[in-house]
Amino acid sequence: MSQLPGILKGLKVTFRTMIKTLFPDGLLNQSHNQARAL
Repeated sequence: MSQLPGILKGLKVTFRTMIKTLFPDGLLNQSHNQARAL
């Protein structure tokens, strides 16, 4: 169980990196806000 927070943090970083790669700067803020809402 102690590894779970680290795994979730890693997934969040990976997801955020994918968003930066896939979406142009215009959508970046919107996607970031949606990720924060989750």
